[in-house]
Amino acid sequence: MTSPAFQCIADVIKLELAHQRKGQTALAAQLGLSQAALSRRMRGAVAFRVDELETIAEFLGVTVADLYAGPGKVAVA
Repeated sequence: MTSPAFQCIADVIKLELAHQRKGQTALAAQLGLSQAALSRRMRGAVAFRVDELETIAEFLGVTVADLYAGPGKVAVA
């Protein structure tokens, strides 16, 4: 079952990855996850852990709060 909150965070991550031309494979490696494990998170089937969100934010150069802001609302530095 997909959680709307989990999916919203995943949507922000997808948009930011695309904007920065970074791939999910690189993100999975940064997180130490398999591609399948990241895919479950990106579909909203599994929640991201707080430490994963911190790593993702660092990888993308955004804040964890930006990941919760919703698609299209990430602050550009």
